[in-house]
This record gives sequence, C-alpha cells and structure tokens, in this order.
Amino acid sequence: MELSNNYIFYFENTALKQTIEQYSDVLADILPAKDIENSSGKNPLSDKNGLPINHDNLQQHNYDTHFLEQAEAAFKKILTEQEHDLSSLKLAKMLDGLGNIMSSIAQSKNDEDLLRKTLVIFDNALDRVDETSEPLESIKIQCHLANVLYAQGLIENNTDLLQEAVDTYMHCLVVWTRTDYPSEWAITMHNIAITFYAHGRLLKGSRTFEKSIASFRNSLAMISKEDDALSWAINHNNRACALLNQGEREDDPKLIEQAIESYEKVLEVWSDQKLSLHLATLAMVNLATTRKVLAELTRDKIKAQRAADDFEKILAVFDHACNVQCIKYCEAELSKANLLLESLA
Repeated sequence: MELSNNYIFYFENTALKQTIEQYSDVLADILPAKDIENSSGKNPLSDKNGLPINHDNLQQHNYDTHFLEQAEAAFKKILTEQEHDLSSLKLAKMLDGLGNIMSSIAQSKNDEDLLRKTLVIFDNALDRVDETSEPLESIKIQCHLANVLYAQGLIENNTDLLQEAVDTYMHCLVVWTRTDYPSEWAITMHNIAITFYAHGRLLKGSRTFEKSIASFRNSLAMISKEDDALSWAINHNNRACALLNQGEREDDPKLIEQAIESYEKVLEVWSDQKLSLHLATLAMVNLATTRKVLAELTRDKIKAQRAADDFEKILAVFDHACNVQCIKYCEAELSKANLLLESLA
C-alpha cells in the first residue's frame, strides 16, 4: 500500500525568534526599527510534500524573507568587522545566530546549497565553544545543527543526513536531561520522533516508524494538555501520521484506528478554542484521509461514507482555511472515497 502523506505540525521557531530579539541592537544599526517590528509574516505552521516556511525542525516563527536576508547581511558585516575583537564564546553565539537566520532563509526557498553553507556556519560556531566548560551553549548550537541536518535530509531524501540528525539530537539529551530540562527534553524528543518518521518513509520496513511512535510517546509523557494544549496537539497529530504509515505498511487496521484516535484528540483542543482554525482544518484533512485508508483496507462501506462526508464538510465549510493545494487534494480524495463507495454498493 502506498504511504499517505498527511500534514505534519511544527513548533514555533524559538531559536530564530530569540536570535532576532537578542541582536535587535545589531539589526537596528542596519535596518529601520519598523522593519524589525513588522517582520513577522503569516505563513502556516505546516506544509504537505515539502518543508514548512522558516521552520527550524519544526519550531517555527514567521519572518519576512526579505527582512531575514537583510539580517543575514547585517550579521556577516558585523562578523567581518569585529571577528578578531570578539571572545570565542561571543563569536560562537553570533555564528549561531547567523546560522539560525540562514537556515530559515534556506528552508523558505528549499535551497540545498544554502543549507550546506549553514551547516558550515554551525560547525564553525561549535569549534569556538568548549562543551566541557560551556555545555548549555554547545548543546544549543548542536540542536540547531541537527535541525539543519533534518531539513537537508528531508529535501534530499537522504537517510544518512536524517540518521546524523537523530544522533545529534540524542547527544543533546546527555545535557538536556529529562529531570533538569524537561521542556528542552520534550521538544528534542519530539524532534527525534519527527526525524525517525521522515527516515521511516524512506525505508522498507516499519521498525523506524516504531521508534518514531515511541519517541512521540516519550515526548507526550512530559506535556500536559491542560498546561500546553498546542504542544500536546502537535505531538498527537504527528504521532498519528507515524501510526498511519506504519499501519499502511503492515496492513494493520488497529494501528490506523489508533491514528484516528490521535487525530480526534487534536480536534478536542480545537473545540476547547486552543488551536487555530487553520491547524484544526489540516487535522480534519488528516483525519478524513486516515478514515478513507481504513475504509479501503477493511472494505467497510460505513467507514467509506464517513470519510466522504468528512471531505465534503471540509470543502463546504472550511475551504477558506485551506490553500489551493489542500482544496485540490480534498477534491481528489473525495472522488476516491465516492469511487470506493460505488465499489462497495
């Protein structure tokens, strides 16, 4: 069975956001204050068949690409002029900031060459910070490096890069322990899960999907729906994507039913008004897709009708929350669901 490619959700890009905030004085010398204040865009938190705009494995914050290109030039100018006057630690931090900016630009353009240059920037930053004396700074940069390895592996369908990203994330957990840094641990575990998921889609077996699902479970163990509903929903959505693909690969309806349960949990957050309409609509698309896959696998007319009804509802009621690609996808899937119903009549 061909694997479905459901929408993945990503976290806010805290690394990029912190870079812009931390070096606002540097940017203010180059750019008018209004350009910094008005740089935030309205790009979605997720994408299908590609990378999310400006994600950093998948902690997205939206900034206008033109602003980021100006910020990149500003950082490079400062580094050229002051490199020899900066301490190793300050230089590492500036290089890390530059890497975060370049990474977002590269991912917004799917620019493989710029991603490779970004890896060099992060490597240079790591050369200037000692993990023994500055473990937190070193691990933070290594996490950003892993984000770029993931992005490049995803664009190039490169299993070696995805495995390297997993290994780097795993190393980060040596310092960001579950006990001392529960938030960083949970996000990094989610990043490991999502990287395993991407890796599993490129392999033949389902073992890597199992690792992905286990990693999502570990991340969810540290996240409370009551305290952080969005992170809880993001994890459940992405866990469902892995469950669906494992179920498709193994022809196992029980796994697909578990995926449906996870998508339904995402929509619980929307009903509590803690999830945007955009993300809720994409979760509905994921749920409808998964119900159709289950109907195809089980040859169940009732399930097929439910899937068709879901797609019809999305197109009739929530079309304003979908882009053109999403609408075309729903129309095509509705046609498939109707054909399935005809074959089961």
